[in-house]
Amino acid sequence: MDVVVDIREGSPSFGKWLSQELSPENGMQLWVPAGFAHGFATLEPNSVISYKVTAPYSPQHDRGIAWNDPAIGIRWPFDERDMVSSDKDKTLPRLTDLQAIFPIQHSNPRIDRRCASWSRAERASSDRHWCVISSARSAPRS
Repeated sequence: MDVVVDIREGSPSFGKWLSQELSPENGMQLWVPAGFAHGFATLEPNSVISYKVTAPYSPQHDRGIAWNDPAIGIRWPFDERDMVSSDKDKTLPRLTDLQAIFPIQHSNPRIDRRCASWSRAERASSDRHWCVISSARSAPRS
């Protein structure tokens, strides 16, 4: 399950989230725009995660938020006691404590309107298709 959270300071959808199950069967992929936090959980044993990035890894810019922040309220499809996470992920701050939140630099009105209109049910729906979710079969190849 892939999750994105809008962490752009000043965004009308700040703190809202969206999830999508990605699998070989549904052929979906997720593009995470700048200013959005990205998290994922594997739902099957022996899963392989692969993702592309737009720039080389930069440890000094690495940020994150707690995956179980109650203010965000992500509905993960597992019991919290079963979660296995890295030591780093266990110490991440809540959204309200996050320093150096991304300012909106290039707002996309279509994305902002769509995010702002998400209802709780839409954010929790695993079959909800959003503008950053597309079929891997139709995506450009690099």
